Order: sequence, then C-alpha cells, then structure tokens
Amino acid sequence: MNLRRQMPNIRLQVDAADASLMSRGVSRMRWYGKGGSRTMNDANLRSDIDDKRLELSTNYWLQRLDHTLTHTQTSSRLIYIVDGAVLALIYFVVQAFGAPRQIIFVMSIIMFLLMFLNLLHARFVIIQREHYRAIDDQLRRLLNQPKVQFQTVRKRLASTHGIYCFIHVVIAVFIALAAIAMILYGVGYFQEIKLLKAANP
Repeated sequence: MNLRRQMPNIRLQVDAADASLMSRGVSRMRWYGKGGSRTMNDANLRSDIDDKRLELSTNYWLQRLDHTLTHTQTSSRLIYIVDGAVLALIYFVVQAFGAPRQIIFVMSIIMFLLMFLNLLHARFVIIQREHYRAIDDQLRRLLNQPKVQFQTVRKRLASTHGIYCFIHVVIAVFIALAAIAMILYGVGYFQEIKLLKAANP
C-alpha cells in the first residue's frame, strides 16, 4: 500500500496562542495542505486557553485568600501574646517592687501602649475583612457561584471579623480604664497601696 497516496503532504506549524501563556506551553496548531491553509481545532484550543486562564486566576485568588486568613490568624495570636506578656510584666514588677506611685505611673504608660495596639489590631481585622470579601467576590465571579445567604439577616456584628474587632475594642476600653486609674493613683489621687509579703517560714 502506497502511504504517499493515502496521506497528503501535510506539515505542522506551531504558533503562540497567547503571549502570557507561551511559557506554559499553550500553542495553536495550524495545518497546511493541498486545499489551502485552515485552522484545526481552533475552538478546542481556545477552550483550553480559557480553562488555563481560569485555573491560573483561581489559583491566584486562592493564594491571596490563604495569605489573608494566615495574616489574620497570625496577628490575632500575636496580640494575645503581647497582652499576656504586658500583664505578666506588670504583675512581676509589682511583686518585686511593690506598688509605689512612681512604678504604677510608669506601668500606666505601658498600659496605654497596649490599648493602642489592641485598637490597631481591631482596625487591622476590619481591613482583612474587606480583603476577604473582595477576594470572595472574585472567586464567586470566576466560578459562577451564588453568594451565601443566611436564614437570619444580621445587621450588627454580622461577621466573625466584626466580632473579633468588637472583642478587641472592648479589651482596649478596659485597658484604657485601668491605665487611667493607674495614672490617677500615680499622681496621688488614691491612698497608696501597701502590699503584704508572705512571711518566710
């Protein structure tokens, strides 16, 4: 059997389908024969390119979402560690030096700094919430998914980020009240506290 008669003189030419996808090996194949040039499987190749773009876009936004959640969780753990460390520092200072007015006044400055950090973290949580919502909208648009609807519509504290923000605002308020009381004590508004030390056996 003569293979030259059964198979026309066809040559394959590979062109770049998209400059952004060239490095990923996506290409368009054009076939040329006796009947002239024609594009083969153009629709399939276009569909493959669209699928590749969808995959790359989805992976990008999923990575952004993972970074957003990781930053929120890491900052939350960090602020709790800082809160505990500052309170432990004040406790050990008072245990070591007692409660003279000068010491308490200096500790009140640290308490105000702690209040500021908690307020800053509350603001950070709200910023991360906006990032999360924007990324969620992008993913739903790419995947053609509807927005999650809750049975009960909540107007206040309607998200976990909002609740976290409220918690840290409350913490900051209590820290501020404690710091104000410490300042007033430091400048002489209250009777000086005398700590009783346990007697050595």
